Amino acid sequence: MLVTRRKARSALVIAVVLVVAVATLVVGPWFMGAPQRAIGQPEIRVSYTFRLSDWIVGAAELPEGRAFLVLTLSVENRGYASFHADPFSDLFVRIGYYEYNVSAVSVLLPNHFSATNIGSGARADGEVVFQVPRGTTSFAPGWRTSEGLRIVFMSLPAT
Repeated sequence: MLVTRRKARSALVIAVVLVVAVATLVVGPWFMGAPQRAIGQPEIRVSYTFRLSDWIVGAAELPEGRAFLVLTLSVENRGYASFHADPFSDLFVRIGYYEYNVSAVSVLLPNHFSATNIGSGARADGEVVFQVPRGTTSFAPGWRTSEGLRIVFMSLPAT
């Protein structure tokens, strides 16, 4: 009888240890949250807010059916030695099946985003303008790069 109790107690302890181990592996990450990126994995983080406008000071009148999409950007280099940020050549927005490049009207903005090199750990801020169809409610920004860089876009709430 004593042997049976010891076996039962041992089996119970093993079962509890297994349940705790499985729960830690399965439920633990859910409570702790998944990491945003692997440590040491570089990325370019482009945070942005946007607004639609019918006019930009100094710009010619928009063609019929168009609006200005103004993006306020913060481009952060998180780990690459250097990143050449040139929105006039590389930044675009996709609306449906079409891509729209940055408009030359951007230079009329007091805080326009000029081409610049961003070192590791540094950030550059500014605004760019796109001419998009009036009534645009959603878009996907993108950055053309032949360097295979990891570029992550994050839409922020308007301030």
